[in-house]
Amino acid sequence: MERQLEFHWTAETEPSGVPVTSIAALAPVVPPLAEREYAAMLADSARVPVRLAFTNNRSTIMSVRHVDGMARVRLHRMFLDAPHEVREAVARWVRNPKSAPAGRILDAFIRAHRNELPAPPPRAIQPREDGQVHNLRALYDEVNQREFGGGVACSITWGLAPRQRRRRSIRLGSYCPATNLIRIHPRLDDTRVPAFFVRYVIFHEMLHAHLGIHDGPDGRRRIHHAEFQRYERAYPDYQAALDWLEDPRNLGRLLRSGK
Repeated sequence: MERQLEFHWTAETEPSGVPVTSIAALAPVVPPLAEREYAAMLADSARVPVRLAFTNNRSTIMSVRHVDGMARVRLHRMFLDAPHEVREAVARWVRNPKSAPAGRILDAFIRAHRNELPAPPPRAIQPREDGQVHNLRALYDEVNQREFGGGVACSITWGLAPRQRRRRSIRLGSYCPATNLIRIHPRLDDTRVPAFFVRYVIFHEMLHAHLGIHDGPDGRRRIHHAEFQRYERAYPDYQAALDWLEDPRNLGRLLRSGK
């Protein structure tokens, strides 16, 4: 019978009972071990044969499977340089994945070294620009030339169709700096939504790409900062777009739409 338990760590994990500083301050008291030596150390301490692999997996930092009397262990590479106390906790955890003392030490160690977890590469996205009613690329190019002199270079796509349920609010568009991608809500691809309003939503997201994020006087990051608001209010269809959006009949159609 196979027994598999995995130790997951994410930024939302609740803090453990061991202060992070107490682990972060630990200097390795033994030099880093080679992978083969690490496996031998674990097998000796855990008193079970160990097959060990080191990974750069940022979602499953540690995992152990006990199969046919052998522990199959996968560890993030941060554990190669771990201090002796943490290595011993790994061994106790391999022997007994429900060990609370070992879990607290390991959780604190992972938290203290979370900066060693590389950010995931952005997902490759094939933009979907042509809708049934509105072509995003054509509208984007029009806004880009008229408002930015062709100076904004972003990808643009229709977002994924939402689940069919009643909503009280709707996010019409978004801009992701990491992927330099603008997403437009697919419910705007509708004969009842005028092109000037879709152009305004595109302009709003392009303005995020053009101006970026500013720090306010209090040091907090501002997305819709004063400069952003000045540019937006000067947009030719700004008031017409707000009037269209504030008409409850128009917003209600978007929220009720099954598209």
